[in-house]
Amino acid sequence: MAFFDSYKFGAGALEVDIVNATNDNAVSGTVYSGFRLHSNGGVYYQEAAGTWAGPIYNWVTPTTSAPNYEVFVSVTGDELSTGTIDSWIALTSTQSWNILSVGVRKEAVLTVSIRPTGGSAIDTATITLGAGEAV
Repeated sequence: MAFFDSYKFGAGALEVDIVNATNDNAVSGTVYSGFRLHSNGGVYYQEAAGTWAGPIYNWVTPTTSAPNYEVFVSVTGDELSTGTIDSWIALTSTQSWNILSVGVRKEAVLTVSIRPTGGSAIDTATITLGAGEAV
């Protein structure tokens, strides 16, 4: 994963940082691939079998400030199986986006932006999801 620029308020007291990443579960059968911003401040990735791994890192510091943010996700490529897109969503609860593949290859590219509730976007990352055996 390549780190994306972080945004800091004041003297580093509050930091929001999401990073560009790829979650490619290139196996056959019923395959999941997902990305999750948890209300506990953690970033999780979905494994091929559907279980969530993480937190991989914290997207906000301190993590207790997570409910003060919103996320906006747009997608290109294959349609998502779950997840709200093209709308600002409060991070007062955990938000997840994923694709599900059964016997075919699926790929989706998410553009994920975070902002303070009602404010302007302060960080953006590209998350690539892949599920299913590569053709």
